[in-house]
Amino acid sequence: MRRRLLLAAGLPAGALVLALGAYVAGGGSSAVPTQRLSEAPFVVKVRAEGVLKAAESTPVSTPISAGSAMTLAWIIEDGSRVKAGEVVARFDPSDFQKMLLDGRGDEATAKKKMEKAGASRSATQKDMALDETQLLALLEYAAPTPFGPATRLAA
Repeated sequence: MRRRLLLAAGLPAGALVLALGAYVAGGGSSAVPTQRLSEAPFVVKVRAEGVLKAAESTPVSTPISAGSAMTLAWIIEDGSRVKAGEVVARFDPSDFQKMLLDGRGDEATAKKKMEKAGASRSATQKDMALDETQLLALLEYAAPTPFGPATRLAA
């Protein structure tokens, strides 16, 4: 019985010694990999290519009064948020500046023509007044007299 008792006590002790030997021989780490966990926010990142469509958009167009094609000098970056009244595009003013200068030149030419026409009109009016005076003198000369239709005394 003693032998059985020694065997019953020695078997688990031997298994413990073998396990401890395997643990020390393995460098002190267990054979099962482990990981420490901690609480963190759940984040999912997805990389994809595509085209975004705005939920709300406002069409921007050129002024109707422009009358001709307009060239963009600058435009805000696509997809930018803007507020009411904020500049989103600038047009190249060089075409309009040329049109303005041409218009001013045309205006000056028209004014000179009007001044010339006014001076010509004034001269014409003076000529007409002189002609009227001469015609009245001729009418008076050609008027009938008591001595006959065209008889005048020589002075």
